[in-house]
Amino acid sequence: MGIFTDIIRSNFDVPQATKDSETFPVIASQYSGPASHPARLDVLQNAYQKSVWVYACIYAIASSCAQVPFRIYRKKNDSWVQLENHPLVNLFNRPNKLMSRYDFWEATLTYLETTGNNYWEVVGDPVKELYPLRPDRMVIVPDRVNYIKKYTYEVNSKKVDLDPEDIWHLKYFNPNNDYYGLSPIQAAADSLTLDFRAIDYNKKLFENDATPGGVLETAGSVNESTKRRILSQWGQMHKGISKTHSIALLSDGLSYKQVAISPKDLEYLSLRRMTKEEIHAVFGVPLIMTQDLTDANYANARQQERIFYQTTIKPKLIKLTECLNAHFIQPRYGEDIVGMFDFSGISALQEDQETKTAKANSVREDFKNSLITRDEARSRLNIIYDEDEYDDLELNTVEGDVFYMPISMIPVGTVIDDTTPADDQGKSLPNNPENEMTWKAFVRETLPLEISMTNRLAVEFHGLYKEMMKKFDTVETDETKAYIDYEIEKYFFDQDKAKKKLQKTIRPYVIEGVKGGANYALAKLGISIDFNMADPKVQKFIKDKVYDFWKYSVDETLIDGLKETLTVGTGAGESLLDLRRRVQDVFDGYWRGERPAAQRIARTEALASYNYGNIEGARQSGVVSKKKWISARDAKVRDDHIQAEIDYGTKDKAIDIDMAFIVGGVNMDRPGDPAGGAANVINCRCVASFITKPVSELGKKQDTK
Repeated sequence: MGIFTDIIRSNFDVPQATKDSETFPVIASQYSGPASHPARLDVLQNAYQKSVWVYACIYAIASSCAQVPFRIYRKKNDSWVQLENHPLVNLFNRPNKLMSRYDFWEATLTYLETTGNNYWEVVGDPVKELYPLRPDRMVIVPDRVNYIKKYTYEVNSKKVDLDPEDIWHLKYFNPNNDYYGLSPIQAAADSLTLDFRAIDYNKKLFENDATPGGVLETAGSVNESTKRRILSQWGQMHKGISKTHSIALLSDGLSYKQVAISPKDLEYLSLRRMTKEEIHAVFGVPLIMTQDLTDANYANARQQERIFYQTTIKPKLIKLTECLNAHFIQPRYGEDIVGMFDFSGISALQEDQETKTAKANSVREDFKNSLITRDEARSRLNIIYDEDEYDDLELNTVEGDVFYMPISMIPVGTVIDDTTPADDQGKSLPNNPENEMTWKAFVRETLPLEISMTNRLAVEFHGLYKEMMKKFDTVETDETKAYIDYEIEKYFFDQDKAKKKLQKTIRPYVIEGVKGGANYALAKLGISIDFNMADPKVQKFIKDKVYDFWKYSVDETLIDGLKETLTVGTGAGESLLDLRRRVQDVFDGYWRGERPAAQRIARTEALASYNYGNIEGARQSGVVSKKKWISARDAKVRDDHIQAEIDYGTKDKAIDIDMAFIVGGVNMDRPGDPAGGAANVINCRCVASFITKPVSELGKKQDTK
């Protein structure tokens, strides 16, 4: 039902065993004592610590899983109802006094990916706390009757025995071991070994100044002691980076002959690329999820992220929840309680939701226009009842095969204009390969921030939607309508609380964008200084940007849109159900669909923050004299921004770095400058590029210091 339709396929009623297992004694009998782990866990942990790609893959999985909310549901009739107040809700929101919810799930998935095993210590009855335990400290002691006699946890030679009831063990399937799971790292062992050897080889090569070996020749014979003395002196005089290209002085009739080496021996990047791809394949992590943006653009980045969630994150969390429900939650809290990760706020998976919504809308229209019966609608939707999506069809009634004429069609909610410019309005960009390359590199740099911000904002907007739905559930229909009519602006949610939460959410992304843009500019300019984030001007930008985000992206769009559509609905005398639908229609535009508002907002904020950091980094470098305007390279670019590149996009047309671009009659310091207004800023993907000062000026400046 709802988010469960593609996850829950069966009832969790597991038939009780009618007799003892005949295989348990056989399996346990192979062990005279504790069952040792088939792999050396220190080796697995060493790979996690030393291999950047293993670490990146595990971090991508663990952090992505930790971001998915975990909900608790109770079965009511034929549907699952989310619980807001239940001991399990509190338990998983704060598993223990040392860890947050995020820390808890991150540790769980990290242990699982590193060793193939995860152990929770279950504290209290009823359960008060959950602690993820280090797998390398855990030993399982088999039992011929109960399969597991106990768990032994050892820290610095101190051991504690734990009852199986106090441990929840999740493991990956291991065809060669009955008690311990198989780590993905074990499958990547050969690739890791090859990669480590390649790194060691390259390190030694460069320690020797990448200088191939050679031969010292002499016309006469040399005894062994003389050989050792010569080789020792030669190494001391010429080995190492600091002694690169030092002059060799030969004596004893010696001459040096270099041994040729193939350039292929120095080019190990292709080998490392191959092992990198193999390691990513083992973990099921697309390269783009670990910041490999070699072939990235927005379209394939979104697709790769969707594949990652669909084929890696979702199956892992489904496995986790099914084990958790069957072996932890339901034995303790009853068969009518389940836990489930809620994927509905993950923007990468919303294409599936979009398809589902289109199907539901098609059935809805056919049913309301009497083209199909109630039973046919139920069959096509493959549901019993889902109050959140199909309650307007009243499918949960006893009647069947009854035709209903269309009644009370739900008005479409107010559509929020995303101000995205229309396709090419007439002007065309000048052919400038250098500008095109600069633009692509800059946009590629901002892409990870945009994707991350989009996902986070989608979750936040979905949370605001759920807060509104709670209010509809607590007030009767007539009272609700009267309340909306009387004080509509105060009805939606606690705006002060929402404002603080969203501003707190967006601030780290703005800071990251400013830092990223500044460091990008400094790196491109070849300047090795630390960007001054404490500059009052920089701090003011961050403060203003966070404020503007709330004012223009939430207060003047989302909230005004809700007010307008609810005013229309109450004025028309619509039912509470109709008003709920109006709210859903507005919010859907923010976190669902092909181009949700969360994406538009994230793109705008990411590019604006990067552009600000980019130009301020250029200013702080002290080496930049002028700036250029480079327009976005696609059909969506505004005519005014094309004209800006025509006016300022070449070296001879560049303007002083402290002058303003005139764009559409408005002065703008840079692309994304809020002084340009919404028409110039929203969805803008233009960038600034820089012209450095002449060498003579740089020299004078340095001389004056």
